[in-house]
Amino acid sequence: MSTEKQYAYDDRHLSNPGSSLKPRRVDFTNSDGVQFSDHYTYLDGYPAILSLHKHVEDEQCTEKRILFKSGTCLPVRVQFKTDRMADFRDEVVYQSYDSNSNVCEIMAKDDTPVLFIWGYRNRYPIAKIENATRQQVSVALGYDGDIEDVFGDWASLAVPTEEIWDKINSLRERLPGNTRVTTYEYVPLQGVVFCRRSRGYHAVFVNIGNHIFKAIGFVG
Repeated sequence: MSTEKQYAYDDRHLSNPGSSLKPRRVDFTNSDGVQFSDHYTYLDGYPAILSLHKHVEDEQCTEKRILFKSGTCLPVRVQFKTDRMADFRDEVVYQSYDSNSNVCEIMAKDDTPVLFIWGYRNRYPIAKIENATRQQVSVALGYDGDIEDVFGDWASLAVPTEEIWDKINSLRERLPGNTRVTTYEYVPLQGVVFCRRSRGYHAVFVNIGNHIFKAIGFVG
């Protein structure tokens, strides 16, 4: 099966350096005569960031949009809508960021809280904790004060200490059974080399050349 694509651009944006030069619409026609189209809107001032994607096929459409903090490219909500829905529905709500604009906590589908802990001088997440709130994590770690200060200290280190890893890994036992804790370890200039999920499953990433790493599978 072959597919023909036609790209449409909005000439009104070409003279604005803050606007995207990417297609605003792509029309598809495959060899069976089926036609559909994708429509794109980009965040003003951030031409590489998509803010709305609309897919139209057989007179039906689906839309996904991202709402941002005013004047920034930091997402606030990711929303979804079909032509059968009266309004957009939240898929992800970004609840907090740290001082480095790293996302700290989101509310995912089905109101699932997801917490991120950062490290490696605020560059990479070292843990993702699903189905636990920031308050639950703070209590489980034994901190009565502001957990943000603790996480900020962890994030500022070049490499997480063994004590930090022990505390994060202890959450697998201290938090409720439906909580999922995933940790990530990195090597400078290479990327993630070790990923450990809940219940002891982990993946080792091997270098296959040119700084390309391949997961050899989760084992436990």
